[in-house]
Amino acid sequence: MNALQVATEAQNLLSQEKYDQAIALLNHAIQVTPDNEQLYKLLATAYLQHGQLTAAIACYQKTVELNPQSPETHKNLGNAWLKQGNFSAAIACYQKALEIAPEYATAYYNLGLVYQRQKQLEAAIAHYRRAIELDPADTAAYNNLGLALQSNDQPETAIACYQKLLEIDASSVTTYYNLGLIFQEQENWEVARFYYEQALNLDADDVDTLNNLGFVLNELRQPSAAILRLQGAVTLNPSYVDAYVNLGIAYEKQDHLAEAIACYQQALALNPDHSSAFNNLGIAQEQQGNFDQALACYERAIQLEPQRAIYHWNRSLLLLRSGDLDIGFSEFEARCQMKALAPHSFPQPLWDGTNLQGRSILLHSEGGFGDTLQFVRYTPLVAERGGSVKIVAPQPLLRLLNTLAGVDQVISWEADLPDFDVHIPLMSLPHLFRTSLETIPASIPYLSPPEVLPFTLESLPNTFLKVGLTWGGNPEYGRDRSRSCLLEQFLPLLEIPEVTFYSLQKGPKAAELTNFPGEIALQNLSDRIHDFSDTAAAIAQLDLVITTDTSVAHLAGALGYPVWVLLNFVPDWRWFTDSDRTPWYPTMRLFRQTKLGDWSDVFERVNQALQNLASQGSLIV
Repeated sequence: MNALQVATEAQNLLSQEKYDQAIALLNHAIQVTPDNEQLYKLLATAYLQHGQLTAAIACYQKTVELNPQSPETHKNLGNAWLKQGNFSAAIACYQKALEIAPEYATAYYNLGLVYQRQKQLEAAIAHYRRAIELDPADTAAYNNLGLALQSNDQPETAIACYQKLLEIDASSVTTYYNLGLIFQEQENWEVARFYYEQALNLDADDVDTLNNLGFVLNELRQPSAAILRLQGAVTLNPSYVDAYVNLGIAYEKQDHLAEAIACYQQALALNPDHSSAFNNLGIAQEQQGNFDQALACYERAIQLEPQRAIYHWNRSLLLLRSGDLDIGFSEFEARCQMKALAPHSFPQPLWDGTNLQGRSILLHSEGGFGDTLQFVRYTPLVAERGGSVKIVAPQPLLRLLNTLAGVDQVISWEADLPDFDVHIPLMSLPHLFRTSLETIPASIPYLSPPEVLPFTLESLPNTFLKVGLTWGGNPEYGRDRSRSCLLEQFLPLLEIPEVTFYSLQKGPKAAELTNFPGEIALQNLSDRIHDFSDTAAAIAQLDLVITTDTSVAHLAGALGYPVWVLLNFVPDWRWFTDSDRTPWYPTMRLFRQTKLGDWSDVFERVNQALQNLASQGSLIV
């Protein structure tokens, strides 16, 4: 056979994966025609496909000897060196190709690959851009440029790159996926969802897209939709650990804790060292009231990844719940390393608790209204350290916080901040003051209603008790579904004679008043309440407040008025466990669920207690 016939037969053998035969045929032909570049190229290909990289490199080197002015031969040798991981040799080959052909787009692209693998992202980006200039339809260059830009913390430029790529190829699943990933990292959940769904429209069985879309749907608080996607992912890939973890999170968001635990356990069966599975298993166990098991899970997660702040934070909440305030509040500082929970940062130094010696200090709110109301109790202790105390907080709290002892100035977050020397977030004060169960500042009241009440509550004839009600907290709080209840569940209480009831409810849950039975006497105070000072004015005229775990509970407790708080089965850490009293608020009584998600027993006990209160003529709560 002549060289052309040999080449044709060798290609046929390679297509049938008969590598040994192709190699033998080509080696024999090269002995006959030792200077045939085409045969050496084919032999190099055969060696590559057969996994003999060193032999392939030797063949490519021979092609370079035979044709030193061919940019393609230098490129091919560079590709072989790249496969072997010899980056410097690969770079030299591609640069030689560009010396011969300065507009050789493929060489620029391949140089981009080498630099990207070496984490030299700026160089990789420059070479991909040059490849695209020379070949504007090079979709691979656009894709890798986007990846390099992502890795180089240039998400907006990467987005533009991917969108340009979609103009060239609107059917690129990878591009839609990469766009979804960028927007997921930016926590732009709706846009991430759009791009993941576009990817799935093109490839419904892409498990990574299914998993990531499930994660995003969890963040969008659509657990049912998340479960559908994540079940698809684990069906297609029963070994997909992360998909089991995300599926467990979706079940947990629906309070299907047994199913969530099963998912986390399956993830751990596949990967016994998966820290996130341990962490989330701890959360589910804690929500079931299995505190010892939960603690063991958190501690194992921390052993596996001690740098993950969220694991320390979850452990801190469990320790605080158990009453271990010293270690709990110390670990609680981990929130400062968490994007979602980190308090505001300022250029001024954090206060270390030492004497202020006339310096000014800014205490800044964090979390919800209730968190601020609970922890401003430390303000007088801060003032005792000899400084000028300023507080920045949400606007609805300003008038109320001006009644605090020891505060010199209260500022809204919307206003320009005053000058200050040091600062500290309010929820770091318990740790700074080494708070224990015995040393919780409980000088009640520490807040006061306005001296002149802006309105007067009207009561029904023959009223013995005036009772305010709140049934829902901030719906943006992740576990509000568990801690809030429905207004209709208060109906049996509202039938108790000689009691006038008032709604203190604000926010979206107040809409339940619209469809409330007209014959039930419940005065809606929402049009009179514009901030927490107005709520305090209402509470000052009441005999009792009955509420779920809301900011109103903290307000009534801080004012020193009787308040009954209805708690879900495993409530927030600050209410501890078991007891119907709390050292945070001496005038507060706690009514706890005895069964997960069941408010009926709580309302039976509250109903009986309120009837006893009304009949006994006593305000002992």
